[in-house]
Amino acid sequence: MAANIVFPDVEPRYVFERDCLSFRALVDEKPVQCLISAELLYSRFGSQEFSEQSMRQAFHAHRPAIEAIARSHIENGWIDEAGLVLLTTRYTRLTVTFGEHLRNWPEGMEIVQGLHRMLLEIIGPNAEEVAVEWDGADIPPGRPTIDLQLSDPSLPFSQKLYFDNVRFGAAPWA
Repeated sequence: MAANIVFPDVEPRYVFERDCLSFRALVDEKPVQCLISAELLYSRFGSQEFSEQSMRQAFHAHRPAIEAIARSHIENGWIDEAGLVLLTTRYTRLTVTFGEHLRNWPEGMEIVQGLHRMLLEIIGPNAEEVAVEWDGADIPPGRPTIDLQLSDPSLPFSQKLYFDNVRFGAAPWA
């Protein structure tokens, strides 16, 4: 995870061949190019038409929200092989919670942090809405488990996964 992310107050550049605006982020003082598509500016941020002027107006009117999306992508490691952060209408809106049992179990939290990094790679930057809930349990008694529940608001169900028989330390309630 990046320690310091700054968005310089510089005018975005229109990129004709990709029909998007480009703006910069400094990640630990290294430049990262962020691109926001015309479609996202139109559908979510009020661009009235697919013109450069309208895109710029929408960008300036919603700059903090756009930068928050880019920050989330950078923090989650969703920078492509060319070093770009691409914000499209399918950008991932991720909600993550850690349950009480897990927060009180340091060894379990350490395991979950590694698992969560792997999960972020799988989810990626274009998954739309995803809710991730991590917790710990002691079911059956004496066998600490890590619970992961993934849900997508577009589906009528969510999936719950269990990592059973965690061997990296006993849960505090075991």
